[in-house]
Amino acid sequence: MDDINSVLQIEVNVMSISGVFNHAILGMQRGLAGLNRDSAQLASAKAMTEGPSAAPLVDSKINALQVEANAKVVTTTDKAIGSLFNEKA
Repeated sequence: MDDINSVLQIEVNVMSISGVFNHAILGMQRGLAGLNRDSAQLASAKAMTEGPSAAPLVDSKINALQVEANAKVVTTTDKAIGSLFNEKA
């Protein structure tokens, strides 16, 4: 009975962690989309003739940090899932 409870607990933990993983992937995708948008604004004809605006530069730094932070969540989540499986093995 204890084996069944521990397996169920691991399954619940993995499901919770996989939700975090999915949110982190979504956060990375949004950050990358923001970086694409910012780079397009910086490369636009208007920016070339009038000079770049500070807003896309600031936004690109924010988006880069968002990607970096979410990548760390993905790495941590991967390690947590690995440790749960190692714990059971």
